[in-house]
This record gives sequence, C-alpha cells and structure tokens, in this order.
Amino acid sequence: MGIERKPVILLTGFEPFGGHRRNSSWEAARIAGKRVGADVVVARLPVDHVRAAQALTALLERHRPDACLLTGLAHGPRLRIDRVARRHRALAGPECPGRLHGTWPVAETGLALRLARLPFEVSHNAGSYVCNSTFWCLLYFRLKKGWPRHAAFLHVPPISARFTAKSLGRGMEGILRRRRAFLPAVRETSRSARPG
Repeated sequence: MGIERKPVILLTGFEPFGGHRRNSSWEAARIAGKRVGADVVVARLPVDHVRAAQALTALLERHRPDACLLTGLAHGPRLRIDRVARRHRALAGPECPGRLHGTWPVAETGLALRLARLPFEVSHNAGSYVCNSTFWCLLYFRLKKGWPRHAAFLHVPPISARFTAKSLGRGMEGILRRRRAFLPAVRETSRSARPG
C-alpha cells in the first residue's frame, strides 16, 4: 500500500561573490524557507558553472522535489522572472538542447510578487553567467527525468533599503505558498519509486 506524503519544494540561492559580501538570493531564500515549512528544502549553491550544476543535481537526486525554484542576484530596479535558459559549453555539447523553458506559472508568480509589493518583470534571457547555466541544468534534468513538475528561476536585486532580505523573502514565500497550494499529495511505495 502506498504512503502519502506532502509535496517537496527545493529552493536555492547562491553564495556571495565578487564585491557582494551578502548574496540577496541566499539571504532571502533562508527567510522564505523558514517561514514556509519543513516541506521546503533550502540550499546554497556555489558560484561556479560546473560545481553549481553538480551540487544542484545532487540535491535533486537526494530530495526528489515536486517543484524547484532557483534564485540568484542581478542588479536592476526590479525582480526578474526568467523563462528561458541557454546551454553553456561548460555543461553540455551541441547535441543537447540549446534553449529550455521554465515550467512554473508566470501569472501566479507575478501575483505573489504584486501582493508582496515587489516590482518585477518577465524575462526570456537568464543572462550569461552561473544563474543561466544552473537554470539550464535544472531544466535539462527535468527533460531527462520527467521531474520536478515545476521549475523556475527568479533574479532578485542586491540587498538595499528598497529591497531588504525580509521583503525579498516575503516575495519568495508567497511564490512557494501559492504553488504548494496546487501541488497534490504524492502517493508512493518509497522515495525511490519515482521514475529516473
């Protein structure tokens, strides 16, 4: 007889890099994870194409999430919901898909950010650095395995008087709570029962 469990969500941010002593994505993700609950796994990724991809893949295999929201830091006057990731040469060759698309409802994400009073835009370019390559890694993993069902990337501005870690965390919290409300409970004989 199968065991019913709550859906699992993986939320990640990145470590500090460059001239940033704190990475807003990680600071906000920690806050959001604590507020949403035990069914959210929060992890910090290294700012390196290969090591970030390896760490993310290990997290996906270990926790087998039903949804995964990656977050990263990007300068700008608003948050950015990224829809498309492009293959990076450090992770894959030309035989792999060049572009992959996120699978998290954009309208739902936008509503959560509006309710948190955070300005945002929808983007079809995740950039050219580790955020993009890690997002591509997630989407390629999903393409091969068939899960997680929902996968997305959210860029957040650096911490400032306008964008505090707490306010960014509230935005992430709203995104996760809204998606979790629509994720059905999972019935399986074991954690290993999922294909892949």
